[in-house]
Amino acid sequence: MFESARLQIVAGWIRHYGRRRVLDIGCGQGQLLLTLDPLVVDDYVGVDASRVATESARRRPDIPARFLVADIQSEDLPADLRTDCLCFVDVAYYLPLPAEVFARTLRHLASDGILIVCQWIHPDADAPHNHKAAAVFTAMEATGNGLLDDVALQSAMTGNTWRLKVIRPRAVPACS
Repeated sequence: MFESARLQIVAGWIRHYGRRRVLDIGCGQGQLLLTLDPLVVDDYVGVDASRVATESARRRPDIPARFLVADIQSEDLPADLRTDCLCFVDVAYYLPLPAEVFARTLRHLASDGILIVCQWIHPDADAPHNHKAAAVFTAMEATGNGLLDDVALQSAMTGNTWRLKVIRPRAVPACS
């Protein structure tokens, strides 16, 4: 259920900002795709390092979807891939160098595109995981012209907290 709440916020931002092409980094089995509105999104590309995850990804007949197997920490995405919404849902804190990955993937983002990041926050404020999450958000905010929204979502039942941010990055050179 909590997965649904986070993904609904992401899908709501995609709808609110009128994004039609979604690039979902670390897509896993395509959970975000299942949440998207087919009247809004007309192109979805999911990228994950796991071939098993992308092969078992749930597909929808009403939104064209492609899934790519790539390790975004070390591999570039196809040069002709373009998007107007770049999503990192529960994946960026696994990246050793998130700023480098943001720089590489932002080349695929349209000049008016948005970057969405969702991160789980450990209940222990001093946990190493939280330092990594803070570094991810710092790297994210360094790419942008300003934060468009910032949401903290907490389960009253479990105490689990997620932080979600959406930003409009500065223009970056497209891949050649």
